Amino acid sequence: MNRRAILLLLVIAILVLGVILFGSVRESRLFRLTAPTEPAAPRSMRQSISGTTVTSLTTVSTSALLESPRYTGQDTSGRNWEITAVSAGQQGSAASTTIVLNTVLAHLEFPSTPTNPSRTLTLRAESGSYAQSTHYLGLTGNVQVEGLGLTLTAPHIDTSLAERQLTASGGVNITGTIGPWGLNVTAPLLSANQNISQLTLTGGVHAVLTPQ
Repeated sequence: MNRRAILLLLVIAILVLGVILFGSVRESRLFRLTAPTEPAAPRSMRQSISGTTVTSLTTVSTSALLESPRYTGQDTSGRNWEITAVSAGQQGSAASTTIVLNTVLAHLEFPSTPTNPSRTLTLRAESGSYAQSTHYLGLTGNVQVEGLGLTLTAPHIDTSLAERQLTASGGVNITGTIGPWGLNVTAPLLSANQNISQLTLTGGVHAVLTPQ
């Protein structure tokens, strides 16, 4: 074999070897060189970025307190009344008109007389609730009512401010002075209607009159 044939075979061998080497090179599954990119946000973050959720508050609790609130009005006969408290909060939903009261003081005006032009019934209690739509006042906890020389105590009292009707329950005690007599009355239940000057005691009523 001459020299030219040997060189030709050598060139062909080199070409075949190059095809085998470079044709067998494939992309590695373990390593890959790529341009740097920003890391993808977590799924929860992508969701928070794509949309904003707004939750509206539909209830108002007594934790949102009003300091020293005052409520006033008149009954059907034009007599004034006033309710004050150390603090108050709205009860139930935002549409509720019932107010929860803490350390309550209320004043109800009585009709004046020639001898007493300014007469007031005073109510005190540890807590209460006032319905603004119906002017209904409920008092609980060491309830005390003072007026006309008498003091009434009871665990619970309900009062219609507009109609001037009162109900005391849970054990009622009335003390005071009527004319020359000292009065001490106990009963399970009391109801009063100021419009007709009527006081009704029911249950086991016990009364003691003592000369003064």
